[in-house]
Amino acid sequence: MKKTFWISTVFAIFLVIFSVQNAREVTVKIFVKEVSISLAVLLICVFIFGALTGASYFFFWKRKENKLKVAPKEEEQTQVDEPEEQA
Repeated sequence: MKKTFWISTVFAIFLVIFSVQNAREVTVKIFVKEVSISLAVLLICVFIFGALTGASYFFFWKRKENKLKVAPKEEEQTQVDEPEEQA
């Protein structure tokens, strides 16, 4: 398996252990609203949000990279297909 998978798995395990050991309730201010939530739940939610953000960035970056690779090949094919003008 890939190295990044194992690094992510170990990090997730450490996050869960840390969250369970710090399960006290904290107050989070979101703009003007205050919410009391368990620190464990907050940490896990922030971790998931970060993972989704990173994955979506990677997906769009790869997609853009693939489009850039395909575009020059299409231009080369259209140039070959066009007949040359004779003087």
